[in-house]
Amino acid sequence: MKIAAGFVLYRPNKVRFLECLQIVKKQFEEIIIFDNVGDMGYLFQESNNIIYITEQKNKGIAYGLNQIMKRAQNDNFNWVVTLDQ
Repeated sequence: MKIAAGFVLYRPNKVRFLECLQIVKKQFEEIIIFDNVGDMGYLFQESNNIIYITEQKNKGIAYGLNQIMKRAQNDNFNWVVTLDQ
C-alpha cells in the first residue's frame, strides 16, 4: 500500500515548516506540497521525494487539496494524509 502526505501552504513560518517537514519526510514515500503563494519552491529543488506544485496565487485550501489528490492518484498512491502547515 502506497501512502503519500500532502501540505497546502499559505505563507507558513518557514523555519517551523521545514522542521516539521524533516520529520514527516521520513514517514512517507512522497510529500506533495501545494504552495498558494509560490515563494518556497527554491527550498525543495534538491529533494527526490518532495513534489512541489504552485500556481503563483492563492486558490484556497480546497483547490490545493484537490491538486494534491490528483497528483497522488497519478502517482498511484492508495492513500494521502493531509497535514496542516
